[in-house]
Amino acid sequence: SHKGVMKPEQEGDFPPHGQFQGIDYDFVNDSIVRPNSFWERNRAKISGRIKEWQFLRSLRRKKQLDSVIVSSMDLFSLIYYRIICSLLSVPMIYQLVELNSAMANRQGKWKRLSDGLLERYALGLPDAIWPISQILTQLCQSRFAQTPLLPIPVVCDYSAFDSVRGLDHEPYFLYCGSSS
Repeated sequence: SHKGVMKPEQEGDFPPHGQFQGIDYDFVNDSIVRPNSFWERNRAKISGRIKEWQFLRSLRRKKQLDSVIVSSMDLFSLIYYRIICSLLSVPMIYQLVELNSAMANRQGKWKRLSDGLLERYALGLPDAIWPISQILTQLCQSRFAQTPLLPIPVVCDYSAFDSVRGLDHEPYFLYCGSSS
């Protein structure tokens, strides 16, 4: 997020640079806290975009940026990062995790239009796509055959599901998730 994601009462101890669960991170915005003020949120968005660009450009100049992985359900984010990657001359990899048009909670004319444009046309923008399921892989192969696909191997201990009775037909969707 370019405007912070946490509410003021949730503020934690996240310095601008550090490690979270063993992964190095750099937070390029002013704060992890989402400002309450409309004006401050929009100032933070602009500031965040500028600082993100400066950070990515700095990594590219130091030859520490090989590609950009984008994980977003938003059409404009995909377009924005296509422009950024083109300016930086680095490949963009899109992590496709949802079929937006199939989600019941994605209502409203704008979201449906955005989802339709993303799935029909904008998935041709990335240099490669990481689909997380066979169904998403098939969608990409049928609509964007020229775009390389990077299938993600399943990281799951299936022994926990040995006692679960499977469905009698193929394909079916097995959701492996958690809430925390």
